[in-house]
Amino acid sequence: MENRKTSSRKREYAQSLVGARIPFLQGRPKRDRPIDRDDLLNLEILLNICKTVDEFLKAL
Repeated sequence: MENRKTSSRKREYAQSLVGARIPFLQGRPKRDRPIDRDDLLNLEILLNICKTVDEFLKAL
């Protein structure tokens, strides 16, 4: 016997994602160069210094 509650929840979840998806390769910023070790080190330092996500985003 099929569990109708589970299948309807899955269906509702799948329908809610239809409008939330970003089309492939759209909405991404253009990069002039690849991310290098210095960029990664700077991000790691910011992650360790900032206390909140908002503070981290402002520091970028």
